[in-house]
Amino acid sequence: MATKSILSDLLTEIKNQNNPVLIFDFDGVIADTEPLHEIAYNQLLSKKLCSKISLDWSRYKGNSEKIIYEMLANDFGLTLSLFEDRQKRLNNVFELIKELRISPRSEVTALLQSTLCETYILSSQEGSFIQRCLVYWGLESKFNGITSLADKVETKQQWISKFIGSSTSMPNQIYYFEDTPKYLVEAAKLGVATVYFGDEDAISETEVTKWIIHPNKNTL
Repeated sequence: MATKSILSDLLTEIKNQNNPVLIFDFDGVIADTEPLHEIAYNQLLSKKLCSKISLDWSRYKGNSEKIIYEMLANDFGLTLSLFEDRQKRLNNVFELIKELRISPRSEVTALLQSTLCETYILSSQEGSFIQRCLVYWGLESKFNGITSLADKVETKQQWISKFIGSSTSMPNQIYYFEDTPKYLVEAAKLGVATVYFGDEDAISETEVTKWIIHPNKNTL
């Protein structure tokens, strides 16, 4: 059960490591942007199909744009352009971020401000969109690198495995922050320390992490 002190406990553990590394997913972890993607996809599909659409977003969440488009083709018989439609949708998401004043999660900014270690973003989201958001939030200088798997065959597990092989840090000194349980399961198999952002009930059956952060419900 996550408590109000969990973030302090996590920070203490990280600070006690010799060479810690923090790897963050983007949507749903750096900021609460997942609902905005759901809105934008519904808008896009409703316009394409000339009918109001409300997706079961839990089926699509966490996948790359390419995979989501393949799922939509099977579900609706609809072919979408990875270039034109994606850019329109991401522009809509960015406008929603500004309109709704979506900001980075306080837990993430606390981690970035309180630790002196390497930090990375690993996401299935398009890289230019991630960079655009980081610049808007003033976080562009806070990360050592950004890896987008949006148009790549490589999986998150494969990338983390290669990172472990090239890093001077031990696997248990690498902290992976994620809001999609299946990716935490894959990372845990590689021996990295996993941190789950979200509903505790969704991760309890896997038992792959001792760190569960309920966004905006933790205090330092």
